[in-house]
Amino acid sequence: MGKGVVEKGGLKGNKFTILVRTNESFKKEKFLENLEGVKREGFLNFFYSQRFGSPRFINWFWGLLILKGEYEKAIMSFLCSEGQKETQYFKNLRKEIKKHFGDWQKISDLIKPFPIILQVETKVINHLKNNPTDFIGALNQISEQMELWIYAYSSMLFNRKISQYLQEGKLLPQKLPIIPSLDKNDWAIYEDFLKEDSIITMPFENLKPFKSIQWKKREILTREKIEIHDIKIIPEGAIINFTLPKGCYATSFLSNLFQIAFGMPPNDISSTIINTKELLGQENIQATLEKFKPIAFAKTENLFEKFD
Repeated sequence: MGKGVVEKGGLKGNKFTILVRTNESFKKEKFLENLEGVKREGFLNFFYSQRFGSPRFINWFWGLLILKGEYEKAIMSFLCSEGQKETQYFKNLRKEIKKHFGDWQKISDLIKPFPIILQVETKVINHLKNNPTDFIGALNQISEQMELWIYAYSSMLFNRKISQYLQEGKLLPQKLPIIPSLDKNDWAIYEDFLKEDSIITMPFENLKPFKSIQWKKREILTREKIEIHDIKIIPEGAIINFTLPKGCYATSFLSNLFQIAFGMPPNDISSTIINTKELLGQENIQATLEKFKPIAFAKTENLFEKFD
């Protein structure tokens, strides 16, 4: 028996029970047709939006800059570039940070009111206050995040290569390699995209200052098999009970079945709390729903109205 903690890489898979809420545009027949296709052939194993740093979705770009050895530019973009889905307040804050780039004390004062939301930025700035031009050292303060940026760029290449095969009508290989890898053949498959990003030779030297980067050969399936345990169509949408292998995104699977919408849900989407387990004839989770009722809310609900 362990303590309930799974070590990195030790997960075997994930089991989900998800209600996908739909509106009148939902086509049950098309959904079931897509589901049969996924059962038969697997689903396209794209890395989904979580990989690219919600709500900004630009961490892949910071990984690219590090690969090119442009460490100061990576820091500048990390601190100053506006995210696609950031609130206007934080977009404005990043504009203000950009005005004072290099004045680390001033930037420290600007971000001080947000020790949790901007905790990674705070680590970088704290280092630069004492070491004003040590951008490599600043990146090493956030080594785990920086490693994710490198993998985000690698994931972007992986996604683009799958899309390229599909757009050109070519047979999709069973697996594709991802970088960083010491095997130059793993980089060569992305040569056209790398050249677009001004990477002509393998930038091994540019990653040497970062000990956290793991250089190992990895291949990822371009399609993944899924185990569907149960489905049920209800007026509010579709309940799906399924198991995914480790390293797969549930959103990637679901995007093969639905047109997934981001942002605020449409007005005709039901916000009724549904006991999905009970409807599938599994264990009743009503007690759990009741326990979390005080903090369960729909996306359309204005939480501030609850406070005086």
